Amino acid sequence: MDVSSASRVVRAANQWLGALRADFWVRSPGQHDYQRVPVLGDAVTLSKESVGSIPTHLLGTADSDLGVIRGHEALVPFATGGGDDIGLYLRFRDPIGEAQEPWLRLLKEALLPIFEEQARGRVFAQEMESVMRILTHDLKSPTNAIAGFVDILFEDYGSVIPDSARELLARVRSSAGRLQTLLDGIYRLRHATFRSPQGVRSDLGRVVREAFARSRDRYPDVACVFDVSATIPDLVVDPEKLDLALSTLFDNAFKFREKSRSLRIEVAYLPQGGRRHALVVSDTSMGFEPRFQGVVLEPFRKLHPPGDYPG
Repeated sequence: MDVSSASRVVRAANQWLGALRADFWVRSPGQHDYQRVPVLGDAVTLSKESVGSIPTHLLGTADSDLGVIRGHEALVPFATGGGDDIGLYLRFRDPIGEAQEPWLRLLKEALLPIFEEQARGRVFAQEMESVMRILTHDLKSPTNAIAGFVDILFEDYGSVIPDSARELLARVRSSAGRLQTLLDGIYRLRHATFRSPQGVRSDLGRVVREAFARSRDRYPDVACVFDVSATIPDLVVDPEKLDLALSTLFDNAFKFREKSRSLRIEVAYLPQGGRRHALVVSDTSMGFEPRFQGVVLEPFRKLHPPGDYPG
């Protein structure tokens, strides 16, 4: 459960609450321990810290739908339809009085829809991941079999196959190849969408150059000038997902290049301030008109017939 949005709400509401400290304690389905996420007070980093249980002295029968209020402390519980167990721990300078309870109630009413929406999104994502797994696994074998059988027919009986039948078989083989390409695309989309990010300190320049080298190998006959910024630092990234994004951009530059001019691909690094960084990939390929942006950025949609460009 991602509590970053809920944490922003708590910090914004604290101008009325006046809490000295706030922590979320989160346990998602399948987890044994709670995760403590500091929001206000000491060590406010939003980093997760695995602990055995939430403050035990505040556990027990709730005082009301607000949870447990004991002196200077409050524990506001949240239970989502997705099975998440969430508690918001708050500590105040003075004992909690009746004047603060309406603010606590408003805060709970504001946070619960956030958690519920995230829980529904996670359930939907799990269902979609299951569907995509079936598509990429169960359909792969029969598709490969169709293409293989057509190849066998050409190899063993090519000399006696009439031209009309040969043309039909070629269309079957082409359609099977197209379906294989789509299934490969679904697999990559599934892998990029549903795999949890893995932050690793990486040589970002090397990740960029290796991704380009693989694209370069896929198009050995295409002349290309590649220019990458020399100031790209080492950063904590998900190298696999970044490689997938870069490879897609580089492949598209090769596939949709202008035939009348040489291809040039540039990668620039632009620091954004704080912990934000940007890689800007530009190329001299044909591009597309802005009015087609909604089409080309939609998965598995194309502007051109399948025979014009691969992928």
